Formats: sequence, structure tokens, C-alpha cells
Amino acid sequence: VEYRQLQVGESMSSQCPEVGVLEFSCKTAGLLPEVTGECVRHCDAGTVARAGALIAHPRLEHNAQITVECPLGFQGEVTLLCDNAITTVATGTCESQPGCAATGLASEVV
Repeated sequence: VEYRQLQVGESMSSQCPEVGVLEFSCKTAGLLPEVTGECVRHCDAGTVARAGALIAHPRLEHNAQITVECPLGFQGEVTLLCDNAITTVATGTCESQPGCAATGLASEVV
């Protein structure tokens, strides 16, 4: 986040690139300004691993939650949480379903 040169006693706010605001305050001549506030980021689309399952999720806003079903071969659902560009499982589980693999190559038997 960029800020302009400040005079002693002067403050300014600057919007973060994604979420948040930083406040810059010049307290002492010749020193860097004090900075308060926080910049955070949204979560890109991707996958989260849980109990052997790779759970796909869309892009999420910071602090957003989404409930999704477990992928093929697993049963259950999980609630995912975005916290500063990191997506985690907040609640829920994916349990493996017994059976044949869901992916692979098959050849025709004659």
C-alpha cells in the first residue's frame, strides 16, 4: 500500500488492494509513520484436503463461508471458511464410501 510523505502530526488513510484500510500517522520527523489497520485478501478458487478427499471450492470473499458436498467417492458435507487468502474446513467431514474407483480407464470386453 502506498502513502504520500506526511508532515509531523499529519495522518492519512489508504485503501488496501482487496479488503481493509491502513491509517498512516507521522509522529516524529525523520521516522517512518505509525501504521494501524489491516489488509486481508480473498481466497482464490481451489481445493481443500479433508480425510483423503479433495474438496473443490469457488473463489470466496474474506470471512465468507460456504457449505459444499463431499466429492464423488465420499459422503457428507463440509463448511469452508475463507480467512485472509486461506480456505479451511470449519465444520463437517467427508467419509470414504466403499466401492470401485470412480475414475480410470475401461476397455471394452468382447
